[in-house]
Amino acid sequence: MQEPGVHPRVFISYSHDSPAHRALVLGLSERLRADGIDTRLDQYVNGTPPEGWPRWMLNQLDWAESVLVICTATYYRRFRGLEAPGLGKGVDWEGAVITQTLYDARSVTAKFIPVLFAADGGGCIPEPLRGQTFYILTADQSYQALYAALLGQAGIEPGALGLPRRQARASGTPLVFDDAGDQPVQPTAAKRVDEQTWQQQRLVLRDLLVALPAWPLVRERKAFVEAALGRHPAAANLIWDDDGYTVAANLILKLHFFDTVPLPDGRHAVCGLLAEIRARGWDLHPGIGEQVHALAAAFGCPAA
Repeated sequence: MQEPGVHPRVFISYSHDSPAHRALVLGLSERLRADGIDTRLDQYVNGTPPEGWPRWMLNQLDWAESVLVICTATYYRRFRGLEAPGLGKGVDWEGAVITQTLYDARSVTAKFIPVLFAADGGGCIPEPLRGQTFYILTADQSYQALYAALLGQAGIEPGALGLPRRQARASGTPLVFDDAGDQPVQPTAAKRVDEQTWQQQRLVLRDLLVALPAWPLVRERKAFVEAALGRHPAAANLIWDDDGYTVAANLILKLHFFDTVPLPDGRHAVCGLLAEIRARGWDLHPGIGEQVHALAAAFGCPAA
């Protein structure tokens, strides 16, 4: 017994139209066998099978993973039960079994594959199989297509699946109030920072925040951000007692999300952070000043 999956199992259903047609079917079977496909057809049986031809055909249809249906005018006539009495009982029987199998599967199966040896034989494909891909074996290219289908290797191998890219989306602007008149004010949306800048500068901004003198202490880092951003939505609902890198990363993620929401004076929120660093004189610490300058240039912040 063959190990499952090593050699695809294929039964060939055909009609005995003529000695030449029988030889053509046998040649196809031999070519497939030479190419590693385990084919079966009645010509390989020595005499009469012990179980008789009707049960032998049922057993082959059960055994096969795929069935090649060699379509000719004679096959079509016998498949449909239109042959003269006493002729073509085998195809008549196989046609009934194939039709019943398709009916039971609600036509959701690719087991039965129509095959033609002539380009003008499309009308010989039985109606229940006309929704399947068929193969016209008039050239080696067509044979290779059939062979690939039997191996489950037809079609084009899809490329590797990449990571989704963040797409820019429109965003709303939160409502703020004028402290003087306690009237709602709708600020103008800030100019969006391009995605490339965010991707290039987000780690620089994170490392800058983590290096600030205030950042190690929860209360001081919270006070710094609130002083820099006020009621900007990026400063809301942060979990301040997480580790410093996590807090910085989450703040940057929210700054990115609320990219077009400006501070009340119209500046970009990142510029507010940089301005507060300068106001506290932290830009004089080694390394911090250079990062502040680079980020200010990248985000279009006003000069100090």
